[in-house]
This record gives sequence, structure tokens and C-alpha cells, in this order.
Amino acid sequence: MGKPQKSRPEKEKSSGKKQQMSQAELTPLFFKRKPDRSVSKMAPAHGGIEEEPDTVREPSDQESDSEEAPDIPTYLANLPSKADIKEMLQEVTATLKEEILDIKRDMISLSTRADDIEANQSKLTANQKAIYTHIQQQDRLILELQRQTEDQENRSRRNNIRVRGIPETVQNEEIHAVLLQIFNSILKKEPDSEIKIERAHRVQKPKAAPLNAPRDILCCLHNFALKEQILLKARDISNLTYEDNTIKLFQDISKTTLTKRKLLKPLTDTLRDNNIPYRWGYPFSLTATKDGNQAIIRTPMDTTNFIKKLHLDEMELPGWLPDQGNTLNLSFELQGEWSQATPRRTPHTPRTPRNRTRQSQNQ
Repeated sequence: MGKPQKSRPEKEKSSGKKQQMSQAELTPLFFKRKPDRSVSKMAPAHGGIEEEPDTVREPSDQESDSEEAPDIPTYLANLPSKADIKEMLQEVTATLKEEILDIKRDMISLSTRADDIEANQSKLTANQKAIYTHIQQQDRLILELQRQTEDQENRSRRNNIRVRGIPETVQNEEIHAVLLQIFNSILKKEPDSEIKIERAHRVQKPKAAPLNAPRDILCCLHNFALKEQILLKARDISNLTYEDNTIKLFQDISKTTLTKRKLLKPLTDTLRDNNIPYRWGYPFSLTATKDGNQAIIRTPMDTTNFIKKLHLDEMELPGWLPDQGNTLNLSFELQGEWSQATPRRTPHTPRTPRNRTRQSQNQ
């Protein structure tokens, strides 16, 4: 016997129930159930109290939710179409193209500005070298002008003799007679022998001189040769006096020359200790000779060569040699030539697969 066949209404009922069940099973795939906010995710506040389990929903409630939820055709109808996706891609592509174009413009602007900066840097370096060369020339000219000015001042004093030690009791009108007496005694002539003195007067006392020391007397002789003769013979007299006062005679030189000689005093003391003859020259110079080798100092830069030629030990000359720590290092030997690091190239649009396809088609 065959199975009993169901009637048509029963078949429709069973198929409707199957459809409802399939919709109920597919609904969780499209809609995620939101967690119940009433239930706290935190641990219970009081220890020992357990969280109550979720209530089990009855099948009638699930069936009501499945009936309210939209069915599969509605979901499929709400999905974006191919035209929608294409439109979205076109909008994104257009936006990216605009942004890329803006970036390219900025890169071109920066590249142009970098080229301008490099060109200006090259000009500045060339100008700096020219200015540095010009400054060196100006320094040499200024130094030479200072030497010439110093020489002119010393030549204007070449007939002067500075007499030190004459007491202040000698009045101004008596200075001429006292000088004649001292000079004639040096020259071993009669005290009243005539020596032509153009002028004679007292000068300001040096700052380092003792308070009770008399002021120096500066006199100008008419004859330069006679002045040199007096100074030369005065060196041979060990004790030159006037009324029990020690008298000293000096060559009248400019303040600049006197300062330079004081700065070179450690060097002249060394020359004297080694029995090396030396002499001062005009314009300012110091000349010494040892074993037929002649060395001359005119500027501080000549000091090292001077010491080497005379085989002397290295010595410190404060104030004479330039301080290396305070000297500006303007040499360009350590500074390389300005050169462009990398060659510039014009930015271009990157070749996309679509552009390559078009180019191959055109070919």
C-alpha cells in the first residue's frame, strides 16, 4: 500500500511553514542582533551575586521577529548596482586626480624655488670670495699706510733728543744753557761751545715714571749728524751726571714704534743673551745677523721665519703675535665649490596601464 497523500491545504500549510523557517534562519545573516544595553558588561558590583541568565524567548516571539524583518529580495534590491559602483569609482578617481595635480604643482614650484636658491647661493659664494680677496688687499694696504705714517712721524723726530734726569729746579729759560753744558761734556768740548738748538722744552711725564721723577726735556738740534754723534758717544759714558743727578739720553720716537719695541723686548733680550747683534730700522723693522744669516722682522707674520733663521727657541710674545682664537678664519680652502647635488628633471604624469594601452594602440 502506498503512503497516504496529504491534501492540498495541508501541503500549502507545510510549505508556508518551511518558508517562514528559512526566513527566520537567514535573518541573522543580514541583521546583527544588538546586545541588550540593560544588561551591564561590567562585573557585578557586589561579590557573590551572579548575573541572571537571559530569558529564553519563545518560538512565537521569533516567528513574529521573522515576519517583521524584510525578506531576501528586499536586501538584494537595496544592494548597489554596477552603475552605482562605477559612478562611485569615477568620483574617487576624479578627486585623486585633482589632489595629484595639486601635488605636482607644488613640486614644480618647490623645484623652481630650489633652482633659484642654488643659483643665488652660487652668486653669493662668488661674491664672498671676491669680497674676501678685496678685504685682504685692503688689509695689506692699511698695514702699509700705517707703516708709512709711522715712518713719517719718526722722520719728523729724527733730530730730537729726549733728555731724562734734569731736575725740575732748572727753569725754562735755563734749559738751553744746561743742555749746552751736557752736550759739550759728551763731545769733550768747551762748556761754552756753540751748538745750534732749535727748541727745547719739557714734556709730559710717562705714566710708569715715579712721582718724584722730573719731566723729560725734548730738544731739537739743527744738525742731524751732530745729534747722532752725541747719542753715539753718550753710550760709551757709563755715568753721565749733572749736579749729582744721573742723566740719560734717548732717541725720540713715536708712541707706536715705542709700543712695538716693548712688545719685542723678550726677543731682543734673547738676542742680547746669545750675543747676536741687532739694530732697529725705519720704517719699523728689527734686523739681526748670525753666522752670515740675516733675519728681518717688519710685521708679526715675519716672527716665525725670523726665529728659525737665527736658530732660536720658540717664545711667547704677548700682544705682538695675533691671537689665533680671536682671528677670523675666512679661508675658502676648507669650503668646497658649490655644486648641484642631483640633476633636476621635469615632473611628468606616471604611466598607468590605461595610458600604456592607449600608447600601444596608437602605435
